Amino acid sequence: MKEHQENAEPTGRILNRRSFLKQSATAITMAPLLASRPWAAPVGANERIRICMMGVRSRGRKQINCFLKIPDVEIAYICDVDEDIGRGQVDRIRQATGRAPQLEKDIRKVLEDKTVDAVSIATPNHWHTLAAYWSVQAGKDVLVEKPLSHNLAEGRRLVDAARYYRRIVQHTTQYRSAPGIRAGIDFIKQGKLGAVTLARALIYKPRGGMGKVNGEQPIPPGVDYDLWLGPAPQKPLLRKRLHYDWHWIWDCGNGEIGNQAVHMIDICRWGLGKTLPKTAISCGGRFGPLDDGEVPDTQLALFDYGDSCKMLVEIRALKSPHYDGVDIGEIFYGSEGRLIIGHYGDATAYLGKDKKPLVVGEPLTKPPGKPSASDYDDGHFRNFLSVMRSRKVEDLYADVEQGHLTCCHTHLGNISYRVGQETPFDPKRASFADDREASEAFQRLQDHLRDHNLLMRDTTYRLGRKLRLDAAAERLDGDPQANALLTRQYREPFVVPEKVGSFSSR
Repeated sequence: MKEHQENAEPTGRILNRRSFLKQSATAITMAPLLASRPWAAPVGANERIRICMMGVRSRGRKQINCFLKIPDVEIAYICDVDEDIGRGQVDRIRQATGRAPQLEKDIRKVLEDKTVDAVSIATPNHWHTLAAYWSVQAGKDVLVEKPLSHNLAEGRRLVDAARYYRRIVQHTTQYRSAPGIRAGIDFIKQGKLGAVTLARALIYKPRGGMGKVNGEQPIPPGVDYDLWLGPAPQKPLLRKRLHYDWHWIWDCGNGEIGNQAVHMIDICRWGLGKTLPKTAISCGGRFGPLDDGEVPDTQLALFDYGDSCKMLVEIRALKSPHYDGVDIGEIFYGSEGRLIIGHYGDATAYLGKDKKPLVVGEPLTKPPGKPSASDYDDGHFRNFLSVMRSRKVEDLYADVEQGHLTCCHTHLGNISYRVGQETPFDPKRASFADDREASEAFQRLQDHLRDHNLLMRDTTYRLGRKLRLDAAAERLDGDPQANALLTRQYREPFVVPEKVGSFSSR
């Protein structure tokens, strides 16, 4: 009996949806939502996995494409706050399988169904952690889109919740599933590149502006805007498009460093074998067309691990020539040469005096096929489902904690930028002067802006503050302003609890 109690799964509970909607602040009814299966009993090899797809407009639609190809998976629910988008995906699944999933707009209603085994989350960023947290409390396993979190503190809370409720949580940094990239990382781990001291993440991805509006915009028909906002502040829509452009607004998105660069940062961190940096500093600005965007479209971030090992992240939204043949990818620099991992999922080493190329890993599809991250979904999602059955967390390609550590880098880069100061470009003063590689990257950034006819004497950039991280506490030393940005002011009742097992941040 004692052994049974020690191995029993903690009772997961989330606030009942109907209780959430009550206006009374004095008492909230808690409804237990037990796991559909106990932790100790894995899903059978031939047992159907019932999954809810939450957020199905863009990445969610691609996720559906993948799950439809995998046997013994039933898409049981479509959950989307946009009725038209949700209904369209229900119809598509009905046509493909002959079975229509249930349509719900509120994830809390879905989580009341004990027959749901997993939730796949592809909402805007500000919903990722909260939806995942509620799901693991309800006994569901989770596949959650990048970035794992909208802020650093909530990412750690999700890691703690996944461990406490003994749930499988896979982060969709799916480049980890690319065979060519995995071969490249193995090459580094085997010491064939020698001592690696620098990893460079490159994201030269042209993007147009999001446009400008003159005032509050109408909410698209069929959208529950209150649910769309969730944890974010109650504000009117002040951009042309509700969907997608949230990436470039602080309340809901994390900019390009949390959108595309998170993949490259993840591969760099994986290859370096690092967890968290000792220091972080970032600079940049919004240099594209004048629009309503808030986040930088051009950014340079330096992460120093305090042991002669660094990561340098370069983001450009204006058209730019490749660097060392790379537009989106990673370059590792070791004592024996360098290793280039490209966006196609290939890896090539350049070793010795002659630096002849040595193909280490082949891409899934060669140019002009131009694969994207979604080409690696199949292996990544099958890995998630396999671990759902085995319960061997160590077999996950991108466990929740790995996702958290990677996303910490993106959050630190953004925090440094946000607490920085507008600074004129000054040819007599070099930013990052104490770091050779970062200083050279900053000079190239200036040249890049000049190529786009931005007059340096009339242009400023935001120079971030150097942050010093206490990795054990995941807090910043001596910087109250920066520490305030480690979390957010949640909008009740959409609160990620501060302590695992509780249901409120208070």
